Amino acid sequence: MGHNNVVRRLQWGLCKHYDTEVTEKHWKHEPQSIIENDEVYITWDHPLPTVQKIDARKPDIVVQEKKTKVALIIEIATPSDYSVLHTERHKVIKYQDLQAETRAMWKKDTQTVSIVVEARGLIRKILQSYLDMLPIHDVTLHEFQEESLLGTLQVL
Repeated sequence: MGHNNVVRRLQWGLCKHYDTEVTEKHWKHEPQSIIENDEVYITWDHPLPTVQKIDARKPDIVVQEKKTKVALIIEIATPSDYSVLHTERHKVIKYQDLQAETRAMWKKDTQTVSIVVEARGLIRKILQSYLDMLPIHDVTLHEFQEESLLGTLQVL
């Protein structure tokens, strides 16, 4: 549940940033598989076509800016234990092949952004540097922690 809350909050922020249709409140946002306008192409939980056979090709969110050389593979996790570092590394390694493939196919500087917030809100200091890679700057660490905690409370 925390994972879905974080995804919802992040996709809502991206939609708002890129001027796509969005609800007024982020908690009412229902993530869409594909969102597109003249400026951006955003996917959620959608497999990416690749030339090479790549098993891990369905990240949580992918952002392709159409007018720049920027593409982001965003992977989100809310582990229920203290394995934040392990989970963060796993997410980055898991999508290395996809990152290289999309960089070559799209001719864009593709980066993998790993957002890991432990179910009880624990984060690593490096998370801020990952958030700084995102085009949206009105979403804070505290908001991701809150979304993760609210998801944990819903389970209880």
